[in-house]
Amino acid sequence: TGNDLNKLVISILDMQKIQDHTLELIESSFKPLEDIVKLLNMYKAKAQLKNQLYSYLIDSSIPEILSGSPSRVLQVIEIVLDNAIKFTHTNGEININVVYDKFTKKLIVQIQDNGVGIAKQDQECIYKLQQLDATASRSHEGAGLGLNIAYNIMKLMKGNISLKSIPNK
Repeated sequence: TGNDLNKLVISILDMQKIQDHTLELIESSFKPLEDIVKLLNMYKAKAQLKNQLYSYLIDSSIPEILSGSPSRVLQVIEIVLDNAIKFTHTNGEININVVYDKFTKKLIVQIQDNGVGIAKQDQECIYKLQQLDATASRSHEGAGLGLNIAYNIMKLMKGNISLKSIPNK
């Protein structure tokens, strides 16, 4: 679709900027609750198309306004959430938890699914620019750029992205 093609073009441009070390963060004040809820609700419809149970919990202690790069924060959440929905089977489950760590002053977004999972030996490759399994990429849409982009954006924001996974869970 046109939206998928647009996402692919943006991903390719972001990858080029990452490789050229020219990817920029445009910092501003933003309302994390409002922006994240809007994004999560948008993806709820996508999960419902696959008959997935989809829920989110947002901690009420998140500050009303944060400073950072809202478009990049949302881009990382979108990439990981899109993968969770994509690699979780019909009738699967996706749970999102959003909290704010007052000590580190960082927003923490945890996305849990019961999708296909990633084998232990493949977990260290997940953020590199490669597809883990050609059969998986053939059965799921996408170019395999997303998690590498998310990883590099998080590095640029001095944040962290990590995973815990068990194959088939």
